[in-house]
Amino acid sequence: MVHLLKYIGGPLKPKEPTVLFIPGGLTSPAVFEGLGIFLPCQSAAIDWLMSDAPWELDIIGRRILDFVKEYDLGPTILCGYSAGGIIAMSAAIADQEGLVQGLLLSNTGANTLGHSDPDLPKNIQKSWPDHDLIDRFIKRCFARKCPEALYSILYEYAFRVPKEAAYACTASVRTIDLEPCLKDIQCPVLLAHGKDDQVRRQCHVDVLKNGIPNIELCYLDGGHTVMVEAHTQYLEKLLYFVSKIFTPKEK
Repeated sequence: MVHLLKYIGGPLKPKEPTVLFIPGGLTSPAVFEGLGIFLPCQSAAIDWLMSDAPWELDIIGRRILDFVKEYDLGPTILCGYSAGGIIAMSAAIADQEGLVQGLLLSNTGANTLGHSDPDLPKNIQKSWPDHDLIDRFIKRCFARKCPEALYSILYEYAFRVPKEAAYACTASVRTIDLEPCLKDIQCPVLLAHGKDDQVRRQCHVDVLKNGIPNIELCYLDGGHTVMVEAHTQYLEKLLYFVSKIFTPKEK
C-alpha cells in the first residue's frame, strides 16, 4: 500500500493547476503561510516530515509524483526551499510523464559541497530532540532575527519531528548529488536566492545555474528562509512564475 504524503490546505480538485510548497528539513510548512491566498490556482504545502517513512529526499521526490497522480492534479509547480528544493529537483528528474511543469527553487543546492553544517546528522543521532541544536538550526536559517511568533512555531514543529525522520532527511541531504542529473530537468526553473544566505552560498547557485538547461536566476533581499525575510519579493516572483507557467501559449 502506498502511503501518500500529508499536506496542509483545502481539498484538492482534479485537473486543476496546482502549486505545491515543499519546506526544508526540520522546517514547518508555516514558512509558506499566506502565499496561497494570492494565487490564481489551488495550492497546498507538503508536510513530508510528518508523513510516514521513508524520509530520504530523493524518495520523497518520487512520492511527490505519486501524490500528483493520486490526486489527479493538473499542471503542477513545485516550490522547494532548502532540502525541499532537493525534493523538487528529484521529482523533476524522475518525472517521465510531464507532471511537473515548473520549479521555483530557493536557497538549495545539487549537493552539499561547501555546506555550513556538515555535522548535523551526527549531532541528531547523538541527541534529538535537543534545545540547543534546534535553536542553532533555526537561527542560522535567518539573516536577521526570526520573528518570535514564527520562531515558536518552527521550534515546536522541529521538536515534534521523529528522530528517525530528522536523521534520514539530514543525512540524505549530505549524500545525494544531483549535479550529474540536472540536465534531465526539462521544465522551466526559477531560482530565487536569498543573497544574504550563509547556508547555501554562491557556489551552490553556480552549480544549479550551470547545470539546469532552462533556468532563470534572481537574488532577493534575505537569508536562507527567503520567503519569510523577503516575503514581498518572493511573492512577486511566485506570481510571475505562476503566470508564466500556467498562461496558455499562443500557437
